[in-house]
Amino acid sequence: MIVFERNATVPLLPWPDHWGHSTLNKKFLIATLICAVFLVISPFYTWSALGQGDLFKAAYGVMMVAAAAVFTAIAASSIRPRRASATLILVAEGGDSADGLRINASRGRAYMLWAFLSIGVAFFVVRGVMVLNLALGEQSGYSSSRIAINWIQIVLMFAFAGLFVWLLIGVRGANRSHLLLTPEAVTQKAGHLRTSLRWGDIVSATAVFPNDNPMIRVVAAKESDIDIDGTGVLAWMARKRHGYFDIPTTYAIDPALLLYVLDFYLRSPEVRSELDNPAAIDRISRGDLIK
Repeated sequence: MIVFERNATVPLLPWPDHWGHSTLNKKFLIATLICAVFLVISPFYTWSALGQGDLFKAAYGVMMVAAAAVFTAIAASSIRPRRASATLILVAEGGDSADGLRINASRGRAYMLWAFLSIGVAFFVVRGVMVLNLALGEQSGYSSSRIAINWIQIVLMFAFAGLFVWLLIGVRGANRSHLLLTPEAVTQKAGHLRTSLRWGDIVSATAVFPNDNPMIRVVAAKESDIDIDGTGVLAWMARKRHGYFDIPTTYAIDPALLLYVLDFYLRSPEVRSELDNPAAIDRISRGDLIK
């Protein structure tokens, strides 16, 4: 239950050097332009295939349009990494008193992820059906190696389709992902995965850049201190890590500000009690997080 909510204009605190550009990400700008070109071109391919009566090619064209639109949206959303506003919420899991400060993940990113995986499923199924149609058709002119390659393709296409379905199931509920900061612990909920670590068991919260992807890494004193609850691909990946979990910079708050929030309350146990009342929201809105 939401006890208190504020959409606040927040200060832009210093950007970590580990995360690279803070104003304009040229890689994503170029990627956006390239994807936009494909978005303009792909409908012509679809119309041409329909004019020729080739339904399989037309289906490919539709998927090309959808994929180009999704990739354009994903790339465009990452051009400017900073946020001048934040949605901060006090929530209560039970009763009327607040339990902690919740910061929701960007729902747009979750919908983009679903769209990407759904397009992947459709692509592999269509490709598999197309090759299956060839394999079951007239094969008198095909060599035995060509026939074998066709059947291998069929198996691979449907295997990849199954993998993408598994990933889709694993990220269900991603639009409800959030970070919850209470006076006792830091809890991240991503889909059906819940990861929690008590403040007293946290060694550090630092900016990292794995695979050119800005993250906040929360390191535990002991691997067993991290409480992981959930099933599916996200839970499997979380359990493969040793003694830490990563917080993505896709929440409805400036990434640098979130880093300073975690670092401040980690180093200031005497004021963690304010995380269950509006004082924490006031502090974050002011940017009063640097000692």
